[in-house]
Amino acid sequence: MYKLYFRFVSFYFRNLQYDFSIQTFKMAGKQGVTRLLTRHRASLVRDLDTNKILPLLVAKEVISTSEEQQVLAVNDPRERTEALLDTVGKRGLGAFHDFCSCLEKVAPHLLTGFLLDNSGECHV
Repeated sequence: MYKLYFRFVSFYFRNLQYDFSIQTFKMAGKQGVTRLLTRHRASLVRDLDTNKILPLLVAKEVISTSEEQQVLAVNDPRERTEALLDTVGKRGLGAFHDFCSCLEKVAPHLLTGFLLDNSGECHV
């Protein structure tokens, strides 16, 4: 059952990637990214494995290798995720788009939170 759900979600996200980027980025620039990350911070901090997403973010040049090392230097996993989110939040829309792309690969259930955000700023 889980595999079927994962395949559906994966297919769904691939097909909505274009719509997602257009609708999400209608938010008010960098402040909108910061607000969205703030609203979903608790679930991201709780569930995101920074060891899985960091290499993808470096490969997409969302963060530099020195920033990756700074994040990895933090011992507590939750604080490490906090540091990563702070870094991504400062990068703006393009970095947020790449972050969401990486999030789709390592933790699609977390990306679902952005897509289903019902605050009026993010609609699918």
